[in-house]
Amino acid sequence: MKIGANDIAAVKIGSTDVNKVYLGSNLVWEKASPLLLDLYPDAEAAYSLRQLQSNGGVSYPLVLVRRSSDNAEQSFTETQIIDGTLEAFCGAGDGHVVSWYDQSGNNNHANQSTAINQPYIVISGLLLMQNDKPSIYTPGSKNLNTGLVSMSATGDVDLDFFSVMNNQSTAIVPLLGLTTNDNTADRRRVFSYLQDSSTTISVRLFGGFTVYNTAEVGRLLFNTNYQGGGGALKSKINGSNLTVSSFSNSGLNIQSNSGFILMSGNASLSPYLNHAEPNSIGYLQESIFYLSDQSSNRTAIESNINSHYNIY
Repeated sequence: MKIGANDIAAVKIGSTDVNKVYLGSNLVWEKASPLLLDLYPDAEAAYSLRQLQSNGGVSYPLVLVRRSSDNAEQSFTETQIIDGTLEAFCGAGDGHVVSWYDQSGNNNHANQSTAINQPYIVISGLLLMQNDKPSIYTPGSKNLNTGLVSMSATGDVDLDFFSVMNNQSTAIVPLLGLTTNDNTADRRRVFSYLQDSSTTISVRLFGGFTVYNTAEVGRLLFNTNYQGGGGALKSKINGSNLTVSSFSNSGLNIQSNSGFILMSGNASLSPYLNHAEPNSIGYLQESIFYLSDQSSNRTAIESNINSHYNIY
């Protein structure tokens, strides 16, 4: 609902909030419900194909897409992604993600300027879906990364990240990571999770590994919490705690210039990520990073994510 060109974010009768406005029996306005980042703010970076902040009920773009037919580029909101607008833009061709916009407000947008390395969101005119929700796909060499950006916290800090993914690789490969400006071979200041197609999930933490044994692979909600100061590293998959089979903790050292990388661990991305594991193959729908301890909010954040994606 608008007054002139202005969107209405709130309606009150006296001091009382009004949630819905009707004209006769027709609903013409409804107060926007709080979204994930409204409820749990202060993320360092947040990438999703759904809107994560209510923004007064105003939609904002989530991705910048290049179509293969003529290389034209256009940004799309959540509604435009799912209502056919994005598919119409791509026509019978492919849609490649040029930028995945950071919804945290920190402008840590994940970008890929090289056309051949841009992951897919549309293939042959069809929007890529996982469990009836839009998804971004990499077949191997395609990725998005922020380069080095200014972090709000540095040193051995608390870290929480939540991600909805489906890895389809046959080898242990990174699907996302938080990196620092350090490309020394045996001191890779990298935080990423790795998954194979059988029963093992691993987390690399500054040259150390935490290995989890689980039979659940494929599409999942993965959450990892790291307590700074050399503390514990804990992970959950689909709402359940993972059992640690081995842990080598060398600490996490985030520098003022660090970066996020999505969908690849290719060594060619050095100095942002300098290790030789193969590229990821799989789908990514949402990744939210906090450089703060979200232990008290973990269950609620997972519930919010699962309510949207219906993972478990």
